Amino acid sequence: MKTIRVAAVQMNGLLGQTERNLEEIESWSGRAAAQGAELVLFPELAIHGHWMAPECWSAAEATGWSKY
Repeated sequence: MKTIRVAAVQMNGLLGQTERNLEEIESWSGRAAAQGAELVLFPELAIHGHWMAPECWSAAEATGWSKY
C-alpha cells in the first residue's frame, strides 16, 4: 500500500468571485505541494462561493417552484 500526504484547506469561497476563489485555491495548492502534499482537499463550494455569504440573496434566481 502506498502512503500519500494529504492537505485539507478550510477557506471561505466568496460568492460570485470565481476568479479570486480560483487564485486562492491555486495559492493554497502550491503551498501544500511545497510541503509534500499529493492531494489537496477544499470545501465543496470553494470555487463559486458559499451560499451563506451575505450576498447570496441578491445572487439567487427564481426556480418557479415553491413548497408552500
